[in-house]
Amino acid sequence: MKVAFTLLFLLLSSCSLVNTKQYKNSGSSLIVTYDGVEEYRRSKDYISEKHLVDLMESEKEFIVIFAADWCRGCKLARKAIKQANLKVNVVYINVDEKWVKKLMSIMEVRQIPLMVHINKDGKTKASRFGAGKIVTYLISRF
Repeated sequence: MKVAFTLLFLLLSSCSLVNTKQYKNSGSSLIVTYDGVEEYRRSKDYISEKHLVDLMESEKEFIVIFAADWCRGCKLARKAIKQANLKVNVVYINVDEKWVKKLMSIMEVRQIPLMVHINKDGKTKASRFGAGKIVTYLISRF
């Protein structure tokens, strides 16, 4: 009986140790929508529609860049902008998201990366296509 109890104890205690390894976040994004409304977002790279609306209403100058993970020029621009330490808020929106596709259709955007400089009044101050033109514009002004 003692042997059976000891074996059972060892078996149960070893089972509890099976899944103790912690996994780091892969950095991937997660967006949860319910009835067409975004309920949750975990993304370090792209902002939500609500965040963009909040920025537009904030009366602060900022830069919006239309980008995608698969876009080589977008990656180059993002890296250069990060290294430049600009003194302006730069945010990215993912062209693969449904709301961004609608926005691109309205704005007649056909290529990326696209930068749109929004002034304090919420109006477009400037726009540039292509990584080189975007980075040059931002570094020369900020």
